[in-house]
Amino acid sequence: MEKKNEYRICDMMISPSNRDDVRDVFIDGMYGFQQVVTLNPEIVLKACADLSYRTVLENADVQVIDGFGLYAFLYAHGSRVRRCTGVDLLEDLLYSANTLKLRLAYVIPANALSQKKDISTFMQDVYPDVMYDVYVGKGVETHDALTSLKPHVIVVSLGAPDQDVFLARYKMGAKHDCIGIGVGGAVDFLTGMIPRAPQWMQKCGLEWFYRLCREPRRMRRIFNALIVFPCKYLRHL
Repeated sequence: MEKKNEYRICDMMISPSNRDDVRDVFIDGMYGFQQVVTLNPEIVLKACADLSYRTVLENADVQVIDGFGLYAFLYAHGSRVRRCTGVDLLEDLLYSANTLKLRLAYVIPANALSQKKDISTFMQDVYPDVMYDVYVGKGVETHDALTSLKPHVIVVSLGAPDQDVFLARYKMGAKHDCIGIGVGGAVDFLTGMIPRAPQWMQKCGLEWFYRLCREPRRMRRIFNALIVFPCKYLRHL
């Protein structure tokens, strides 16, 4: 996918894409391996501290803005690309995969909240026409299984940076048309293991507050997004 306007945020180059841009890949046809990354303030901070990870994100074919804070700063730079959460984007991909009867692969960590049986129940109930499999871990066995399966969509929920690095490495040897996307914990929302914030909170960018109330252990991550990221951004102006 051709990149459009680019913006420098905290030493990282970002060329944000709209939700429709990703959906158009299915409509127009996939050509080669297309890596999609979903960006938020925490991920940008990690990338700024790790050059190799920043390179992975900057070289991704599609960059989608997930975090509200990152969306706000890009808007201040003149970007009018809309924010799209990883959950919404994943729903789009699953809907398209179900409609087109595509092959899909999930890659999850061993300690995932949504295990294979949870994902299977969700897929059978909501997207029964998708041919899919679930693989655990990022090792050689998973890589070889994906190479053999040649899925049209790979959904990786290993968390950042592991999920994006995994896809970038797989892309290097991929010889089939495919979309690979790192979605973090988005799978847990779809399986119902974690409830989503009310719609009005989603629209106002207050999902972080809803999750913090339910999961106080996320305080450090919220602190990075609300305090550390803005300070780092202002220092780079």
